[in-house]
Amino acid sequence: MLKNLEGVNKLTKNITPFEGNKIIVVGLGYVGLTFALFLTKLGFKVYAIEKNLKFSDELNMGKTEILDEGLQEALLDAIQNKRLVINGNFENSESRNIFVVTVGTPIESKESSLSQINEVRSLLNKLIQNNDLVILRSTLKIGTSQKFYEDLSQTTGKKFSLAMCPERTVEGNALIELASLPQIISGVNQKSLDDADKFFSNFGVETVRVENTSTAELIKLATNTYRDLNFAFGNEIALIAENYGIDAWSAIKFANYNYPRSQIQFPGLTGGPCLEKDPHILAISAREVGIEANITLAARNTNLLLPEESLQKILRHPKYADSIRKNFLILGLAFKGSPPTRDTRGSMAFAIRDVIKKRLPETRVTAWDPLVINCSDLELEEDLGSALANADVIIIQNNNKELLRQFKLQAKANLREGVLIYDFWNVLSKKDLPEQSNLISLGKIL
Repeated sequence: MLKNLEGVNKLTKNITPFEGNKIIVVGLGYVGLTFALFLTKLGFKVYAIEKNLKFSDELNMGKTEILDEGLQEALLDAIQNKRLVINGNFENSESRNIFVVTVGTPIESKESSLSQINEVRSLLNKLIQNNDLVILRSTLKIGTSQKFYEDLSQTTGKKFSLAMCPERTVEGNALIELASLPQIISGVNQKSLDDADKFFSNFGVETVRVENTSTAELIKLATNTYRDLNFAFGNEIALIAENYGIDAWSAIKFANYNYPRSQIQFPGLTGGPCLEKDPHILAISAREVGIEANITLAARNTNLLLPEESLQKILRHPKYADSIRKNFLILGLAFKGSPPTRDTRGSMAFAIRDVIKKRLPETRVTAWDPLVINCSDLELEEDLGSALANADVIIIQNNNKELLRQFKLQAKANLREGVLIYDFWNVLSKKDLPEQSNLISLGKIL
């Protein structure tokens, strides 16, 4: 039994197998892989299509860089027991194919790119048959699912069901949340909705029916945009408080204390593959019907301000000019630290690097992360001790517990006198550092 996955295992007792049905997951990125392994853990056989052959080859060897609670064990088990077949030959099911589409929709040239979705449609033109079920789990601009269905129906002439059932898990904990979160389901017609409900109900998860696929698309976009808004408000409070000499962390703590109408987020960097793009997809959807999503975009812009604001605060520090500061060290390259991940997509570390190099072009900017060992976009330090010894300015970019543990173990022995440390997460105190170091924290008065 996988650690902390008791809920997943208990579901197997209530599952009615899909006799003769074939489940095919299209795209094995984070969303696709975790969903596929969730199904294999329940005893289903899953076929998967992944165009990145290097990635698919690694998966077929039971290897992955993706971190998620229990995922590595589930992958090995699925490969060894042949419950996950990746890019293998398969014939159409005599009963039904169930296609689960999980490909990405990145922002390109200020638009939501549907290139991968269009590739899937071309693939389904060849594979889909009557009575099949297509489930879209990608993040989509409002109206995309309906158009996908209409185009595919027109080109193939097949009668199939199509549902939009968005993924809403947190990266690092998806296998657990897939068993516990309510699943939003929608369909292009009543049969599609019923088919999707039956599919997810087989896994023992609670299903929530919504009116149509556009509603489901909006729910996914609204969920992530709401988080971005919350983070932005906490960050704005921090910036205001700093300029009044107020400790924002203390103010937010007391504002929230036993007060049900206040749930203000504490400040910190906001990024990642979802929050960096989903508010923009919502804004693009709004613009297509003549609405400007002003609050949504203002929140995104507020979160993007933090790297510049942090650098300005460093440069204004009275000790900054005491020595020539040419070495900046960013601690934490992944876009978040909790749950821990190796994922650098949308990491604010790159934005921090960019503002430093723009303002101080002669500086050297490097990074260290206990989980990230390869990065083509930013120079990585191999040894934390020597990196600390050479750093003039250190920036705590994420709150990974192992990163902080190792930093605290080595700080007093390796940090040079007068080093400046900018802490985005309020995870350090002066007692963690040598006496002559200088600690700055976002929204914190020290």
